[in-house]
Amino acid sequence: MKSVEDSLEFNLIKKILGSYLLSEPGKNSLGRLAPLSSRDKIKEVYGRIREFAELKKRGVQFPFGDIPPLLTSLEKVRAGASITTKEIFNFSIFISTYEKFYFALLDTSLALPHDPHILRGIKREITKKIMPDGEIRDDATPELMKYRSLKKSLRNQIINRMNELMELYAKKGFLRDRLVTIVNGRFVLPVATHVRVNGVVHGFSNTRETVYIEPMETIDIQNKYIQVIDAEKDEIERIKRELVERLHELYPVLQEIYDLLGELEMLNARVEFMADFYGSIPVFSETGDIKVRNARHPLLLKARGFSKVVPLNFELPSKYRVLLVSGPNAGGKTVFLKTIGVIFMLMKYAIPVPAEYAEIPYVNNIFAGGFEDEQDILEGESSFTSLLRQIREILDKAGKDDLVLLDEFLASTDPREGAALAFVIIKKLMEQGARVFANTHLSPLKIFIEKHPLMLNAQMGFDPVTNKPTYQLEIGKIGESHALDIAKNAGIPVELIDEAKSYLEGIDREMAELTRRLKEKERELQELIREVREKEKYIKVQEARITKESKRKIRAIVDAREREIRELIKTLDKEVKKEAKLRRAREIKKTLENIRQEVDIFDKKAEHPVIGKTYRIKPFGFTAALVDIKDDKAYVKIGKTKLEVPVDSLYEVT
Repeated sequence: MKSVEDSLEFNLIKKILGSYLLSEPGKNSLGRLAPLSSRDKIKEVYGRIREFAELKKRGVQFPFGDIPPLLTSLEKVRAGASITTKEIFNFSIFISTYEKFYFALLDTSLALPHDPHILRGIKREITKKIMPDGEIRDDATPELMKYRSLKKSLRNQIINRMNELMELYAKKGFLRDRLVTIVNGRFVLPVATHVRVNGVVHGFSNTRETVYIEPMETIDIQNKYIQVIDAEKDEIERIKRELVERLHELYPVLQEIYDLLGELEMLNARVEFMADFYGSIPVFSETGDIKVRNARHPLLLKARGFSKVVPLNFELPSKYRVLLVSGPNAGGKTVFLKTIGVIFMLMKYAIPVPAEYAEIPYVNNIFAGGFEDEQDILEGESSFTSLLRQIREILDKAGKDDLVLLDEFLASTDPREGAALAFVIIKKLMEQGARVFANTHLSPLKIFIEKHPLMLNAQMGFDPVTNKPTYQLEIGKIGESHALDIAKNAGIPVELIDEAKSYLEGIDREMAELTRRLKEKERELQELIREVREKEKYIKVQEARITKESKRKIRAIVDAREREIRELIKTLDKEVKKEAKLRRAREIKKTLENIRQEVDIFDKKAEHPVIGKTYRIKPFGFTAALVDIKDDKAYVKIGKTKLEVPVDSLYEVT
């Protein structure tokens, strides 16, 4: 999912901030810039911005350009590693620059915590021992002064002796050139290869016609010279090591000062941004109302200039948790969402907003969906599916006091289904406590929003005279797309525009007729449903009455037959030839059992139906095997036929 920073092009705004940063600490501070976690922290930074801006108005100078780059050097110092003398000298520049900031901010709420007095000792040591170009001073230590003095003397002696020998060899024709050169740190003379000279060979020319020889007469003095050079190097390394050790001890303070100066320059960048983009420090709304006056998107200001950007002005009472913006294509709907989103985003980062006045509530998180989404070719996923994935993620995360921005929300599907889905998603986000700003071309969605008491429509204006967008937000109005007018202005042939209008009028008539017929069918259906329900009610009453009367009559017949059988049995006990009467008694008994079964078939309801068991189905009277139960429906089987009946129609077979 594209981040909200990418959707709102916030990284480009951070680049604008970066253009005001001169120092390495400032640029590193920009890299660490992150949303602040609470209203109090944001207010604290805004307060610092106000005071910093006031100091600049009074002419206080802040030399951010004088701060040397120290990030790599600080890391080495922290580890106790060696650094160059130039890097060491940069620390003295750093400390001197910090002193200027310290005294400029003294007795203000921006006062820096570390008194530069604790750093003056190391600064003096550095400047006493190292020159601005990074060279160690001759008088850095007595030992170094001695070594350098001796090195100079020995070098002069070597040069003088080499000049004497050069004159001698030149007269004898031994030399290729009259010069003294250095090879491998030793002074040598360029001698012809066919000549034998007593000394040490240190190399040959590319043509092999010249051999570089250190004359035997200078070897001892050159050895002393090398020894002094090595001693000088050791002393320089000792001086550097001592200075690095001191810096290592001061590392925590130096690192904190480095970060503090970076934060100060970020304050300066915020002040410069506010001035260049006609901005202000936003006011936190305690009621939840939103009031924005003369707001302009900073990227539009940078690209077009102040006079060519139409300002955004609107007020939105806190009771409205959703604002849906409609209006013409290229009429500024997306610019509105991005502008309001950037204002809230800048507030989260405690950066002044590009508006004359902005009163906005604190938001915890900001979410954005639908901004310039493209089809995922690799996944074969449409932009609509991709947007739904974004929405699902937003639904999972967005909650109380969050802000959700939805651009061209669900526009790339069937308008009716898209509008219905968009509305329930917006409503769900609102119920979760989020505030929603969205734009749309879906007419049904505008109607849904209009009917909800906590949601509000708005439109981007359109001038009917010029047939052009005004880019002005108008709260409480529902906008039209004005696609045909805009197409005309874009150069689409007039005859095509007129033909499209004729089709549109035909569609409007057909839609009106279709709507009328649908409403008529709806009324007929409602009347039919009412009649069916009344008949069902009547049938149930009659069924109950008839069933009760029938059972009473049948039970009377059964009772009479039972009395007859009892009398017959008494008679049978007295007769010898009773076969005929016994047969008659059996017939009567079977008839009686059939009658009783008919009377009592629905007396015992199945309390706990069992899959596979046979039950009698009321009111039909047939028996069937139960095969499944889902919700309040029972599925029974008669032969190969499967039927769905209510669970409460199952009765035990007795």
